[in-house]
Amino acid sequence: MDYFLYQVALEQINSCKTAKELEELVRKWGGAVDSISLYVNSADYENLKFKYKLFVASLKLFSSKYKKVLPDYIYRVQSIKQQSIISNLQNKPFLAPLLNSDEFINFFEFDSIVETPDSSTCFITVLHNILLDKQVHFKFKFNQSLGLFDYYSIPEISVQIKKYLYALRLKQTLSPNNPSTVLDAYLTETLADISKHTNLSKNILLLQQHIAALQTYQSTYGVLVNG
Repeated sequence: MDYFLYQVALEQINSCKTAKELEELVRKWGGAVDSISLYVNSADYENLKFKYKLFVASLKLFSSKYKKVLPDYIYRVQSIKQQSIISNLQNKPFLAPLLNSDEFINFFEFDSIVETPDSSTCFITVLHNILLDKQVHFKFKFNQSLGLFDYYSIPEISVQIKKYLYALRLKQTLSPNNPSTVLDAYLTETLADISKHTNLSKNILLLQQHIAALQTYQSTYGVLVNG
């Protein structure tokens, strides 16, 4: 797909008059995106970009205009493809354009949320390096493995505090003195999550104990973890 065909298809989406008509396009472009494999070196970046944008644009418009809930798998396509794209940014040459901040923002033009892969904070680091302090129109949904903190943590400490410590360590390590679109959002989100799920005043001691436990990791591997 080229830019001209993309513009024609986008106009078709915006011209839909009925829910049925728009739903058909959501399903069409969702299926097209789902069928694109990122695990073949011959993948076409422009084809992926335009079809993904058409899918998200149609889904966003449908959700804003109609109350009908579509099958779960349609919404999963968006989340799964986001995570797959981010997890392959560094090892698939055809995704290299996304390492440019402006192109990354353009690719996710119609997204309000972009999800990180549920595996490692290395992908948060990648996103930080791409965007630095560039402003974006979407929010990140941060998924990450808590394996490191589960290993070194106190059982009583909440998941929310573990995630906050993860975020704090990354901010201190990668951008301690400068704004960071990704890391600051990550830190803000995890801190807000503590407020929603945890009585912080009752967890100060546990938090201090947890930081002390993480110093074992710092002394062994040289990673900055102190607050």
